Amino acid sequence: MKSGSRDAVSWRAVGAHLLFYSFCAFLFVAGLTGTLVEAVTRVPAPASVISLSSLTVNPTSVNGGIPSIGTVVLSSAAPVGGAQVVLSSNNPAAGVPSDVTVPAGSNSANFTVSTAPVSAPTVATISASYGGVTQSATLDVTPRLLPVTSDPLSPPPT
Repeated sequence: MKSGSRDAVSWRAVGAHLLFYSFCAFLFVAGLTGTLVEAVTRVPAPASVISLSSLTVNPTSVNGGIPSIGTVVLSSAAPVGGAQVVLSSNNPAAGVPSDVTVPAGSNSANFTVSTAPVSAPTVATISASYGGVTQSATLDVTPRLLPVTSDPLSPPPT
């Protein structure tokens, strides 16, 4: 066999192998890129760009001794490990936990606002802080009205 024809066959085989391996590499990279793009779109924003969007209490007015539910909402999903939102109340008539954690991937969390009996209507300001932002909500705590157990015109029992 001539050395020239053998060289021609070798180059064809090399070319076929290069084409095959190039195609395989293309499929691998295309698949990997799709996976990376999908993963990146599901990653929550870094904690440094997430802030507290709102704080609400519901109901906004309760009788003392009846709890209310507070809700904190972040600007986007909490990062891995969650987001610890610091809570406070300016009035002992309405108590809140020191913080509430928004779970990773979620953008909100609820907490209980406990209230104490009061003798006069009281306004408490509940505050929440995260990401350099503080939000506030007010809760009206009212005295509990006792049910009338007897005729108000009757003399008290002796």
